[in-house]
Amino acid sequence: MGDMPESKSEGMMQPVATRDHQDRYLAHVSKLAKIGVWEFDFATTGVEWSDGIYDMLDVDFDFVPTLGRMLEFYSEVARKKLKRLFDKALAGEGTSEIEVALRTARGKARWVRLRSYVEFCGDAPVRRIVVQQDITEQKETDSLSHYLAACDVLTGFANRQIFLERLAVEANAIVSGTSSHLAVLLIDIDDFKTINDTHGHQAGDDCLKTVAQRIQKISSNAALISRLGGDEFGIIVTGALAGDIINSMANPILKALRVPIRWRKQSFQISGSIGVARRSCGGQVEDPYDLQREADLALYAAKAAGRNAHREYDVSMLCAAQLRFDSLRLIQNAIKERRLELLYQPKVRLSDHRICGVEALIRCRGEDGRLLTPGDFRPALDDFEMSYRVGEVVMGSALRQAARWRAEGFNFGHIAINLSASQFRDGTFANDLLHHMAKLDLPPSVIEVEITEGVLLSRQSDKVGPALARLREKGVRIAFDDFGTGFASLTHLREFAVDCLKIDRSFIRNIDQMPENKAIVQAMAMLGQNLGMDIVVEGIETEAELDIVKSFHCQFAQGYYFARPLPAADVQRLMKKAASGQAGRLQA
Repeated sequence: MGDMPESKSEGMMQPVATRDHQDRYLAHVSKLAKIGVWEFDFATTGVEWSDGIYDMLDVDFDFVPTLGRMLEFYSEVARKKLKRLFDKALAGEGTSEIEVALRTARGKARWVRLRSYVEFCGDAPVRRIVVQQDITEQKETDSLSHYLAACDVLTGFANRQIFLERLAVEANAIVSGTSSHLAVLLIDIDDFKTINDTHGHQAGDDCLKTVAQRIQKISSNAALISRLGGDEFGIIVTGALAGDIINSMANPILKALRVPIRWRKQSFQISGSIGVARRSCGGQVEDPYDLQREADLALYAAKAAGRNAHREYDVSMLCAAQLRFDSLRLIQNAIKERRLELLYQPKVRLSDHRICGVEALIRCRGEDGRLLTPGDFRPALDDFEMSYRVGEVVMGSALRQAARWRAEGFNFGHIAINLSASQFRDGTFANDLLHHMAKLDLPPSVIEVEITEGVLLSRQSDKVGPALARLREKGVRIAFDDFGTGFASLTHLREFAVDCLKIDRSFIRNIDQMPENKAIVQAMAMLGQNLGMDIVVEGIETEAELDIVKSFHCQFAQGYYFARPLPAADVQRLMKKAASGQAGRLQA
């Protein structure tokens, strides 16, 4: 019993200690959450603030709060929102919440969230309590998130999603007749990947910023400028400016892009390709994104035309796109189902009409069994990725055929294989070819590779020269195909290692009736001979054509006069007949 008073005393002190702890905890939580509370007494009109409000408004603790002084921190618009908040709370409509901006005593802009409720005694309001939280950081984060969701960080332009949303709005305005003109420009920087690959992504990013600045300067009156991704930009133009979009925007942009870009101690010469699609007031737009697809087709046409150009959409581009799609699907399925085949056209030595080699030519066996020539699927061969896959099939098939013929003791001379630019894309082509030949025990002399000027002028041109030099060093012959049809053939003869010139068939057709073609072929034959190169004439079909090229001392020829492209088995039979004196025009 003697211990009871002391125990009672300890029990009475515990709630006071607990309240102190709770107050401290509450103060810490309020500071962490940036929350303050202020109360308005309806009877005295007095106002009391918690420490959090003083911090939020940047005022000293000797600041005397009143309702009027409190409202001075808010704009006129915010005060109206506060009044509606207070009125709702006074009407007993429960706890209400708003978000408004204020400016502190030190001039800082802040966003706050306010919740208000009123305590009543009976029907009379006694006290208004307002809980106020500083949400400035949250607003800034939300603003940044919105910016990141809507804008491209590198250039500050709108991103693809915003571009598509705005395009839908403007397309609907055209259909409804509320807008007079609408144009879409898609801009792609030509060969931009080369800058990234050669100088790194920092150089690429800085170049894109410069490109963006040039586009912005010319297109400042556009409805929207967007970076759609990578090195592609999109511009939406409305009104009268869209009516003359080529002169007002497309041509000036192309001109601006051609100005060299200085980066550190480097100078980059770039260019752009532009696709344009347009609609006028009341024009039909079945899908809001029709214009984007049309501009994309026009951009493809601009690149196919040689780049550094603009093209405006016309319906023929859609037909070409469908043909390209069908061609790609045809070859993709043919590769999958092993319906790509090689035929071999004999190459004849004109001094004795002996077959000295064959050229491998790609064919596709259609689903109906018909044999299709490259002219039937040309768009697929113009596609960089698909041409690479076809090239791999041709290379593998030709090497395996050469190995089979050698295993059978069949002297076929050599197989010539046509190369596309895509096969030089990673710089390993020469080593890969030599490795495959070694695995099949093929000597270099049985393979000849043929390149056209298009390969030498392609984006892979920096890889072509070293690859050809490597192959020639190991004994693989190099032939320059379609000679005379390009723009810089003589330059390439000087710069690249070539063993053989193949004169294109376009110069041989009707050569006996066209003196200018005869003069050209004679000049090319003399040039090749003076450079120590073999001359192969393609497309010989008549005795008259043969007699003329013989008179020019051309060493070799191909053409229907001798033989059409044949399956491998027929080539063997033909050469066996020639060996027995039964080959007609061909002799062994």
